Amino acid sequence: MNEAIADRQNYACDLARHAGAPALDFFERRETLAVETKATAQDVVSHADRAIEALIR
Repeated sequence: MNEAIADRQNYACDLARHAGAPALDFFERRETLAVETKATAQDVVSHADRAIEALIR
């Protein structure tokens, strides 16, 4: 594996670990998680979705 690919892989793994901790916390409290409807009733998003997406960005 060349160095550029290895760097990207390491970055992706670090990001997944960083986002994984709060994601697990949300998962463990999923019974109380706020969920909103977006465009249609089948298109939902939770507070966890938005929080983890913001963390990754």
